[in-house]
Amino acid sequence: MTLKRKVTIGVALVYSVIYIIAAASIYLFFSSFKKEEFLSRMESKAENTLRLLVELKKKDLQVVNFFDQNMINRLYNEKTIVFNADFQPIYSSIGGTDIKDYALDLQQMRPNKEIVRSADGKEIFGKYYVIEDKEYYVFISAEDKYGKSKLQFLLILLLTSFIISTLVIWIISFYLIKRLLKPLDIFENQITAITVGNLNEPLTVSDNRDEISLLTIAFNKLLLRLKDAFEVQKYFSASASHELRTPLSRMAFQLENMLESGRFNEEQTAQLQGLKSGVYQLGELTNSLLLLSNIEARGSTEIRKPERLDEVIFSAYDKVKAHHPGFVLNFSAHVNPGEYKELEVNSVPDMLEIAFINMLKNACNYSSDRKASLRIEQSPNGKIQVLICNNGQTLNQNDIKTMFQAFSRGTNARYVLGSGLGLRIVRHILNIHDADINYQVNSKGENQFQLSFQAAA
Repeated sequence: MTLKRKVTIGVALVYSVIYIIAAASIYLFFSSFKKEEFLSRMESKAENTLRLLVELKKKDLQVVNFFDQNMINRLYNEKTIVFNADFQPIYSSIGGTDIKDYALDLQQMRPNKEIVRSADGKEIFGKYYVIEDKEYYVFISAEDKYGKSKLQFLLILLLTSFIISTLVIWIISFYLIKRLLKPLDIFENQITAITVGNLNEPLTVSDNRDEISLLTIAFNKLLLRLKDAFEVQKYFSASASHELRTPLSRMAFQLENMLESGRFNEEQTAQLQGLKSGVYQLGELTNSLLLLSNIEARGSTEIRKPERLDEVIFSAYDKVKAHHPGFVLNFSAHVNPGEYKELEVNSVPDMLEIAFINMLKNACNYSSDRKASLRIEQSPNGKIQVLICNNGQTLNQNDIKTMFQAFSRGTNARYVLGSGLGLRIVRHILNIHDADINYQVNSKGENQFQLSFQAAA
């Protein structure tokens, strides 16, 4: 999960928790207020009914009932009952009152003066009064229909506003965080574009003196240190390789003369041949180091031009064939007739030729019969695939992981002379050409290298 999403989700969650706590508090406070307000209305209704009953006690109770039914603050589904001191009902707004329903409440009311409870969805309020030295017990029950409706409406309103506001907060926070972290995306893209050839190009520092700008400045300083260390390494490799070439050439020349003189017996000749092979191997190593240093120095600053890939391969094969006369290459190109121009790639020809020379030399040296096949294919995505195969010993997983590292040699190279730099040079040249190389064992059990190039526009 990216940092943007983490921050966005974090902000949305924090807002959601705060909103839920606030909404729950509002709902509970309103519910409590609604209940207290309803009980206050019930108490006022009970008191008014009792006073009206006392004032009109000498007259017909129907008059009391009439006033009770037509009061402005009448409650929904209301029922009012008044008991005297002997717990006998003296008034009921709907008639037919069973004292058993209120027996327990009557017993508890005298010491408590007041009682509140709920039953069957109704609120029941009872209160003890003393008027003109007479005791009365008034009970009033009603359903808070409108209060419940308001509470339900409030709940729907809170839930709807929660969903809408959470979505709005999510979108706004994602947009703001994306804008705030845009310099970090630029920083990432600039780092990704860094190669060996552009270590001397510092990253762009924004005018904002924020943390990302400070990080960019620190990274530029690190690039300078890396560039200096890399230059020292290249200079040492080039200098050492150059200084070794002359004495190695002299040694090889002297060994050739000694072998041609015929003054040594068979055992001594075999020893001289071993020394000669060692000298040539050291010479190949120094040449590879010089070549790698030269390629790294040239880097990606070389001007590229369209070049047909098959022509580069033929030129490389001719040079390999000159040193390995027995090498046989089966070449095939799967392209549409008359469209060989589509095999053009933007390249530095001499560097690309070096890459194919190394690939073909490997194909020859590590083949069991000094034969190899090379096939060029065009893929639908505009890529040009070059498949180089031979039937030599295949590589294990450990060799595959390290095959492109400098001085790395696989288990199949035990009896093959080499420096361990060939594939390293190939990988470096292909990186300069924005190309890829992969190894696998194909369906025939052969070694197969796949080189992918982007066709020239």
